[in-house]
Amino acid sequence: MMSRCLLLLAASTCFLLFPTQGNALQKYKGVDLLPQSGLVGETIQLRCDVNTKKCGDLHSIKWYRGSSRIYVFSELANITKPEGDYTKRAKLQYTPNSTAAFLTVEGLQVADEATYKCEITYLEVRDDCKVVQFIHLTTLIKPESVTMYKRVGTNDSKLTNATSIGPLTEDDELELMCESRGGKPIPMVQWYNGTDKMNDKYESESSGNGIGTGRSSVRVTVGRGDLGAKYQCRVTNDALVVPLVTWVELDVNVRPLSLNLTGVEHHVVQGTKVLLQCSVTGARPAANITWYNGTNPIPTRTNSTMQDDGTYNTESHLIFTASRWENGHSLSCEATNLVMQMRNEWPMRADLKLEVMFPPLVEIVPDAIVLNETEEISLYCFFVANPTNAKPPKWFRDDVELIPVDYLHSSEEVASDNTSLKIRNASRHDQGMYTCMVENEVGVGKSTNFANVTVYYKPTVNLTTYPVTPVTELANENITLFCEVESGNPSTLQAVRWFYGDELLKEIPDCSNDTFCGLDPSKLLLENVDRRFHGNYSCIGMNEAGWGKRSADTEVIVYYPPGPAKLTYSPSKVIKGGSVTLTCSVEDPGRPNRIEYVWKRGSRVYSVVKTDSWLISPVSLETESNFSCSAKNDGGESESSTVNIQVLAKPKFIRTPEYYTGGRFDLEHINISCRVECSPMCAIHWLKNDRLIDLGPNSLYYVQDVTMAPDIATNDFQSVYSMLIWNMSAWPGQQLDRIRDNDYYTCRSTGNEAGPGVNFTTKFAVEYPPENLTVSKAVVNVIEGQIPDKVTCLAQAHPEASFRWFREGDEDPMKKNNVLDLDYAMPRKNGGRYVCEAFNEHGRRTIATRINVLYKPECGITQTEQGGKLVLECTVVANPQDVDFTWKIKNENETLEENIVKDGLRSFLTLETRVENFRTYLCFANNSVGMSIACERDVTGHVGWWMKLENESLIIIIAIVAGTIVVAIIICIIIIIVCRRKRAADKCPNPSATKDKSDLNSSPSDALLHPDPDNRAFYENLPFHGMQNPPNKESNNASCTYIY
Repeated sequence: MMSRCLLLLAASTCFLLFPTQGNALQKYKGVDLLPQSGLVGETIQLRCDVNTKKCGDLHSIKWYRGSSRIYVFSELANITKPEGDYTKRAKLQYTPNSTAAFLTVEGLQVADEATYKCEITYLEVRDDCKVVQFIHLTTLIKPESVTMYKRVGTNDSKLTNATSIGPLTEDDELELMCESRGGKPIPMVQWYNGTDKMNDKYESESSGNGIGTGRSSVRVTVGRGDLGAKYQCRVTNDALVVPLVTWVELDVNVRPLSLNLTGVEHHVVQGTKVLLQCSVTGARPAANITWYNGTNPIPTRTNSTMQDDGTYNTESHLIFTASRWENGHSLSCEATNLVMQMRNEWPMRADLKLEVMFPPLVEIVPDAIVLNETEEISLYCFFVANPTNAKPPKWFRDDVELIPVDYLHSSEEVASDNTSLKIRNASRHDQGMYTCMVENEVGVGKSTNFANVTVYYKPTVNLTTYPVTPVTELANENITLFCEVESGNPSTLQAVRWFYGDELLKEIPDCSNDTFCGLDPSKLLLENVDRRFHGNYSCIGMNEAGWGKRSADTEVIVYYPPGPAKLTYSPSKVIKGGSVTLTCSVEDPGRPNRIEYVWKRGSRVYSVVKTDSWLISPVSLETESNFSCSAKNDGGESESSTVNIQVLAKPKFIRTPEYYTGGRFDLEHINISCRVECSPMCAIHWLKNDRLIDLGPNSLYYVQDVTMAPDIATNDFQSVYSMLIWNMSAWPGQQLDRIRDNDYYTCRSTGNEAGPGVNFTTKFAVEYPPENLTVSKAVVNVIEGQIPDKVTCLAQAHPEASFRWFREGDEDPMKKNNVLDLDYAMPRKNGGRYVCEAFNEHGRRTIATRINVLYKPECGITQTEQGGKLVLECTVVANPQDVDFTWKIKNENETLEENIVKDGLRSFLTLETRVENFRTYLCFANNSVGMSIACERDVTGHVGWWMKLENESLIIIIAIVAGTIVVAIIICIIIIIVCRRKRAADKCPNPSATKDKSDLNSSPSDALLHPDPDNRAFYENLPFHGMQNPPNKESNNASCTYIY
């Protein structure tokens, strides 16, 4: 924007400073009249050419507007004077010797438009000097405004620059007017469509002084060519370098340009997918596409895309699966948009007539046929198809194809026109659902319906009951008899005859009686069935084909319960532990005669026994009760019968004393008790040694008796509990004697009605803890590795004592009887004390025995020095420790007798200092068990140090020394060989060569030629070569010989 302003400013300045050039200048008073223009309100410069080089020095310059002087300039007179209206606005610019002078007028006014004269006076008058110049000044004014209007009728609406008009509709009439005011000269206003000038109408209006308003109007019919068009209003006058431009853009809606329907060229096959496309182009706004199947609209989706010209292309797809219903039908595609709707125009339309090839559509006629057996069946097969030429139809019954050869019995025939099926002499087997199938080149069509062929025939019936019998008389039920059709058509019975045995009960319906008229004849109700209804029933049914055959007999079974029961039992006297038999009987067993008996003890049913008799054995306390029985079959249960049984109990011990009764001699409380069951009740007496015990005052005993009630949990009848108690305060010393007071005590009862009394005797003994313990051996000697003798432990006690053996220090017993039996080879470590423990319920005592394990000596020899002499000490362990020692030298028969000292389990042998030979000394020890294994000691005496070494150590030392010598020899050989080879060349030097022996860099060969007696170190390192002379001696042989 800034660049554009600078460009306009520069152009304006150039326009004001320089006169407008034309093809030819006008003349004013015979002088060229230069045209010049300027913008009102701005500054203008009027140029006056000065040529001092040609015309001489300048005297003065005068400017005139018309005939009025407006400025005087004289450099010589030093005058610069504006005059009149220009006093404050005009200024002349001139630089000496310049070629032009400029009159600058500020704040140019409209009235300043006139012809201006510049008059130049030179000091000298010369020919061809231009002293008068004329300029015609035209004042210019830029237009104040540019306004666009849209004219509708007589009304104008103002438009904003750079905006859009519309939406307009194709074929609309549009009239635009553009007006520019306040310009001088009056502005020229023109309309353009892009770069093309439009056919507009221009008019102007002047307001004086050349100032006015210019107008231009244009009228157009909007069309497709105006899509996105910009209508420009361009304003020009001499004050404008660049035209003023305003514009509006047309928003035009147009009709669709074209419609195209594609997708199917020839025909389609039923079942295939069909895609139709309807395309509409060049619409604004986008077109709406509607599909029609005939006159019925089909809902679809459309897709519109905008094009470069602002219009829309719209597509819609119709996808469907072709069927016969579309064959011959037309599918239409219609397109319209807002323009067409506003104009009430018919939509654009394209039609497509479909040909759909489809398999035959088949129908069978008639839908149903009802006939009796032996009559004729006629069926017809009609079809519609495209193409219409088809193969002969195929017939099916219940989906099975009919082949005439398979139906010879019914004489099937297919008519000559290939559309009918005839079956003569029909039977029940011809009944079914008939269909037909027709095939053309597209496919196979099966009849959409079927013919239901019904063949009537007489019924075959079966009689059933509900509920299913048997039934019980006690239920007082109703039974319904059903005469059911097993086969027959129709299956509905019109009448039924009912029979009881061979007797006709009833034929239903029986309209002679209103009760039996209008009923379902296939049902017969038997009410309140009892035993009288029991028997065989049958029926005969009739349908439209006639009466059928009589059904097989069906038995109606009626159950009823047995007669009243009678209960008896034997024997009449029932005793506990014995047996009793109860018998239940009935006179009428009822129906069915399978009887089951129900027994009860008290109110509880005893379900284990179901026969007519119940044996109870043994009789118990539970047997003393009420018993009842009844007979039961599937028809019900009879009346019951009840008896009461009383049970007697013979005297019997419930609890007896123990066969043995013991009491500690010093107990304070001692008693014996017994309990006797007896019904009726009995009494208990106590005897001591078969004599009744005196229970008088100061007696040694007293008795307590308790009567106890029956206990059904233990099956005990009533009983007597009796306890005999020792009165210890009456006994001597208030304790029992261990010998005298061991007696027999008897509990005895009296007899009763059921049987004799009972008695029981117990032995009573005085008890005490173990005492007087003994062992069979206090010490058991056993040789190591042998089995020791058994040891028996005894004790006095009552009750008899129990025994356990422990090894002293162990907690767990090793034996649990009174015999210590160590039946294994005894090691010495198992020797020691073994403890016997005797115990009973009153206390415990212990006694010990010792196992002494004997073994022969085991020895060992150690070596020491005492007083400069070598001493061998033989030490043994042994049991017994009474040991004898014997010393020997190995591999010699001699037994040593001298220099031996015995000290208990040790023996010392002192050796002489003169012993120098290596010897092995043997020590033997002997006790009562046997001789020990010899123990050895090697003694070397006074010998070389190597003799003191062990054999293995000596061998190692010899091997090391031998190895060292071999390595040294190998190293020496290697050194000698290397040195000889290295000095071989130096041993034979050139005889003519001489060397200064003082030359330290000389070789060993030089030293051989000139030996230096003082250089001994050198000669000592030389190798020795056989029988050579010493290096410092003269040699008689000048040759060198190498010996390797």
